Amino acid sequence: VTIIYNPSAGSRKNRFPLVSWFLGVSHRKLNKGLVDYVNDLTYELEKIGRLVVIKPTKHSGHARAIASAVEIGIIIGIGGDGTLNEIVNGLGANSKISLCPIPLGTANVLGVELNLGHSIPKIVASIKSGEKVLMDLGSVNDEYFLTMASIGLDAYITKQMTSTLKNKF
Repeated sequence: VTIIYNPSAGSRKNRFPLVSWFLGVSHRKLNKGLVDYVNDLTYELEKIGRLVVIKPTKHSGHARAIASAVEIGIIIGIGGDGTLNEIVNGLGANSKISLCPIPLGTANVLGVELNLGHSIPKIVASIKSGEKVLMDLGSVNDEYFLTMASIGLDAYITKQMTSTLKNKF
């Protein structure tokens, strides 16, 4: 199991709790720090006999590079939609690697749509049982996506989004 995580995931303050509740993104909060969460998840996975490699991302594009180097097993992707998008693009369409997404980003569109959480016992049980859910993978101009592709104003706004702007929400 390779855990790829964005170190800044889940660190943003919830300044609009009503909007978060309406969108269903309140499940992204951890009761502990991200490093502690990753360590606890690693411990539980090792208890069921899994070898775990932990890879924090260091810059934009790093999750993609890490994922493209994984040859066997499962990738647990911890972060937001951007981190998961990078992982999917690193794997490509014909990969035999399974992806276990843990949504801890700003909007978590994928997590909201699939009702994903971050319960360690549930994640470990799912991996232990070999439970899998097939997902459609979209492609535009040799780039893959799990949730949506857009053009025009929506794409422009997404591209212009900075950490400073994300921190406001």
